[in-house]
Amino acid sequence: MSKFYDWDKTMSYQTGTNGEICLVLGAKDIGKTFGLRKKCVERFIKHGELFCEICRTNAERDEVMAGYFDKLQYEGFFTEYIFKIERKSGYIARKPIDEKEKPVWRLICYFVALTNFQREKKRTYKQVKRFIFDECVIDTKDRYHRYLKDEFLILANLLDSISRQQPGSDYQYYCYLLGNAVDL
Repeated sequence: MSKFYDWDKTMSYQTGTNGEICLVLGAKDIGKTFGLRKKCVERFIKHGELFCEICRTNAERDEVMAGYFDKLQYEGFFTEYIFKIERKSGYIARKPIDEKEKPVWRLICYFVALTNFQREKKRTYKQVKRFIFDECVIDTKDRYHRYLKDEFLILANLLDSISRQQPGSDYQYYCYLLGNAVDL
C-alpha cells in the first residue's frame, strides 16, 4: 500500500489539553486503519507512546488481535522489529542479530473490549497516548452488528478511567473514532 490516509496532517490539528476525540469517516480502502496503526507504531518507536485498540466485544477484540501487526510488516514497514500479542497486550522487540540472542520485548499497546468495561477499568494502564476505536459507525444495512447500549457513555468512562491512571496532571491523550462513510 503506497498511499493511505494522511495521519500527520490530522494529528497536526490536534491541540487539546484534556483529551481529544477525533472522528475520521471516509471511503473504504483509503488506509485509515492501516495508516493510524503505522503512525502509532512509529510514535512508540520514536517517543515511547503506547496506544490502545478499543473493540465492542471480546470476540471482536480477539479477531482484531490476531495478526494485528502482520500487514504492516507484509507491506515492508518495521522489518527490523518483531511483534507478538500476549494476554490482551501487544509487544515489540528489535530483531535479534544472533539466533542465540533473546528479543527484548517492550509493551506497545493494549486491546480492550467495551463489553468488559467494569473489568478493564480495574486494569493498570501505562502511558497510553492514543486510543483507536475502528469501525465505530455501523452501517444500517449490517444486520450482524449492533451498537452497545450506552456505547458512547461506556467509551467515555473507559477513557476517563484509563487516563486518570496516568502520572502527572497535564496528561494529554487522543481518541480516534474511525468509520466508513455510510448511510445513517
